[in-house]
Amino acid sequence: MLTHPTIEQLERLGFYGMADALRDQLNLPGIEQVAFMDRLGEMVDREANRRESIRLRSRLRRARLR
Repeated sequence: MLTHPTIEQLERLGFYGMADALRDQLNLPGIEQVAFMDRLGEMVDREANRRESIRLRSRLRRARLR
């Protein structure tokens, strides 16, 4: 698998959370023992959490709370 082009493509598509999760997974020893669906699920969760965090920060900024 060509990981570098895959990570670049994820970032071009705006999936920065998934790209970060993939980078982290590649640095874990024994990650190939984890099932594909579990790895994919972790990447999707990371992307969803990142997007929710961005939305929350935007709402807080617009609310102008002290």
